[in-house]
Amino acid sequence: MTSTEYTSSSSGSKTLKAVVTATDGTTYERYGGFQVTSGTTKREPYSETVPSLPGTIYAGDFDKGVSGVSYSGLTTTVYKSRDRFSTTVTSEGQWMEYTVDVAEDGLYTLEAEVASTKAGGSFHLAEYTFDNLKFLTEITEVPNTGSSTEFQTVRCPVVEYLTAGRHVLTLLVDKGGFYMKNLKFELLPTFNLPGTVEAEDMVKSEGCSIVATSNGFALGNLANKSWAEYSVKVVQAGKYSYELNASSDVTGTKLNMYMVDANGTEQSLGMVKVPNTGSKDTYQAKTGNVKESLNEGLYTLRIVGGGGNCNIDNIKFTCTEPVSGISDVLVDDAADAPAYNLMGVPVNAGYRGVVIKNGKKMLK
Repeated sequence: MTSTEYTSSSSGSKTLKAVVTATDGTTYERYGGFQVTSGTTKREPYSETVPSLPGTIYAGDFDKGVSGVSYSGLTTTVYKSRDRFSTTVTSEGQWMEYTVDVAEDGLYTLEAEVASTKAGGSFHLAEYTFDNLKFLTEITEVPNTGSSTEFQTVRCPVVEYLTAGRHVLTLLVDKGGFYMKNLKFELLPTFNLPGTVEAEDMVKSEGCSIVATSNGFALGNLANKSWAEYSVKVVQAGKYSYELNASSDVTGTKLNMYMVDANGTEQSLGMVKVPNTGSKDTYQAKTGNVKESLNEGLYTLRIVGGGGNCNIDNIKFTCTEPVSGISDVLVDDAADAPAYNLMGVPVNAGYRGVVIKNGKKMLK
C-alpha cells in the first residue's frame, strides 16, 4: 500500500484516477473525486503539543483546518464555569477530528463529559484507514442531564486495539442536541488475582453496557447470552473463593464465570444466582468457591449471562489455599547419584532438605 500528497493550484472539484496493472499486464482503472476549497489550510493538530493517550482531549480542541477537512457542521460555545470550550452539537452528521499520540499499545476506554436537556442524542468514535472507516466504539447514548451546563460522564470501551504512535480520531455525531466538554482515554488494566476485578473495565462485551452507580460505574444489563471479558493474571496459584457484588430487579437471574487460558482452554469457575435486590441500584454480595485450583499465568475472565438481567459492580477473588512454589518434590530414593541444592551447588551425604538428583527434586 502506498500513499501520496497532491497540492492543487486552484479550488473546485477534482477528479482522481487510479490505474492498477496486474502481473499479467491487465490494467484496471478506478475513478474518484474530492473538493478543493478556496483558502484551504493544511490540517494540523490544534496546538504544538499533541495530546497523549492515556489522557484527556478537550472537545473544542479539534484539528485546525477548514470545514470538510478537520471538522464539519458544528459550532462552539464557552462553558462559563471553566475556561475551556464545549462543542455544541445541533444536528446529526456533524464530526470533528483530533490528532493524538498513543503512548502504549492496548485496549482503552473512553469517558466523555456530556450535557443535554433531553435524551436521544448519540455519538461514536472512529478512525479512517486506507480501506474504510473503522468503528472504535459502539454508538453511545447521551442522557438527559437536566440542563446544558449540567455535565455527566458516559463511558464506552474502545473495542479496537490502539497501537502506539500517531493517530487521527474522528468523533461522529449520530443524533445531535447535546453538549460535549472533553474525552478522557484510559488504558484498560490487567487485574491481578488475588484481587478485585472492576466489572466496568471489560476488554470486550456483547449485549451489555456500562451504567453509572453512586460511586462510579458498573457492568449493566447482563442478560441471557450477553457476555463480558476481562484481562486477568493469576499471580498466586491455588484454590480461590469469590465475592460478586451484583444487583437485579427481577427474579431468576444467573450467570456463569469461566477462565480461558492462552490456548483457548476453558475452565468453569461456577454458576452464580443473583437474587432480586429490589432495584438495579441496590447491590448485594454473592460468595462462592472455585472448584478447581487456578495456575499462575495470564487469562481471560469471561462472564456470561444465563437468564434474567443484572448489573455487576465488581468481583473480589481471594486465594484460600495457596499452592507451594515446590509442587513436585519426591522422597529421596537413596539412589547413588550426585545431589545439588536448589542453587545448583553440589551437596554431601549429610545435607538435609530439598535437593536435585537425577534431574528431579527430592527430599533428603
